[in-house]
Amino acid sequence: MPVHINLGDRMFVKDVMAKKVVSIEHDKTVLDACNKYKECRLGNLVVVNSEVIVGIITERDIIERVIVNKKNPKKTKILADKNQPFNFVTPESY
Repeated sequence: MPVHINLGDRMFVKDVMAKKVVSIEHDKTVLDACNKYKECRLGNLVVVNSEVIVGIITERDIIERVIVNKKNPKKTKILADKNQPFNFVTPESY
């Protein structure tokens, strides 16, 4: 269901965020990520290293960094090309 936001109202992240986050370990392969996308019907996964968030991988990442560059998804690790810092917010952010 679409969320309608009045820009004059303050809305907290927790009001619109997904309650269940699906993650994958950083040392898994791109093929593992694709199978998890299919299984969970998602387009992105939070990447973790021993339960610590280290990034996110999206379908677009896979297309641009793996498929287009003709890399093998069975051998390419998820974070092999993901060395950029990322920002995050807490549920209480607005």
